[in-house]
Amino acid sequence: MSLPQTVITAADASGGLARGRLRQNGAAIRSLREKDGWHQPDFAREVGVTQAALSNIEREKRGTRPATIYRIARVLRVPVAAITREYDERDRSAV
Repeated sequence: MSLPQTVITAADASGGLARGRLRQNGAAIRSLREKDGWHQPDFAREVGVTQAALSNIEREKRGTRPATIYRIARVLRVPVAAITREYDERDRSAV
């Protein structure tokens, strides 16, 4: 499994941007995709990835770039938080 990607997630207390680590939640992506009636090939095409890549993302066999996570969320019409897990940078455990 690949490491989580570093993305900007929120403003910190000083008003600056805080950096967090997000990783896709493959089960949530698949569940939301199926709930919306998307078949994997059509959804992959709409997101701009191959069906094989989407399959690997959903099974969490492959990490994905933050831009792809954002595209998936946009197509599903959900916030990014609905399809990601935040990881603690110190020990890489799910928060």
